[in-house]
Amino acid sequence: MPLFLNSLREASENHTVEPTPEGFIIVRKVGCEEGFNDLARRVMDYSGPYVALPIPDGHGGYEAVQIIISA
Repeated sequence: MPLFLNSLREASENHTVEPTPEGFIIVRKVGCEEGFNDLARRVMDYSGPYVALPIPDGHGGYEAVQIIISA
């Protein structure tokens, strides 16, 4: 698994991680909107062995991003 995916699986000051059968979801921490939005955009722009499905917060940012690992 690429280093970027490994680092996403670890919680940070901006997000927590919830496992799913298909991969995992990174979820924004309260008060970390700007940092999480930057991370979410990086995840969606990165060309990796996964599909990133953003979950909008209704205010132009992101609440979470679901990561589905490609086989």
